[in-house]
Amino acid sequence: MNKLMTEFESVLEMVHSIDIRSTFGVDISKSELILMRVICCVAKSVGDSVLVSDIVGKMKVSAQAISKCLRSLEKKGYIERYSNKVDRRRMEVVVTEKGMQAYSQIIKKNDEVLLVVLEEFGEKELEHYIYLTQKLSELYRRVMSDMK
Repeated sequence: MNKLMTEFESVLEMVHSIDIRSTFGVDISKSELILMRVICCVAKSVGDSVLVSDIVGKMKVSAQAISKCLRSLEKKGYIERYSNKVDRRRMEVVVTEKGMQAYSQIIKKNDEVLLVVLEEFGEKELEHYIYLTQKLSELYRRVMSDMK
């Protein structure tokens, strides 16, 4: 079991070590990409701007971590933040043209990579992978919940 655990951890490390900055040629970290995805998804449903409180509500991350990531994206010119016109204590976020171009570039290239990867697998392998990944996710959640 110890050898399997080591191999399993090694595989997880390989997946987590993929550097999207060099792979996709943009200056966005994984956490920033996830945040951009949430902003873009929420913006589609409520309009161009998104309340920071809505972002915090969608992600299971602290407001401080979201704020730090937003500052980084703002410095890079991918988003703009401003006070809500009705309630100045509330902050809104909008993705800039530069941010949308970078996000679209990543999504497009990711789709291309994913298509090639998926073509290498057969249908049965993909179904089995999906089953195992779902099972692993459920087990992790259950074990973590039991440990609280």
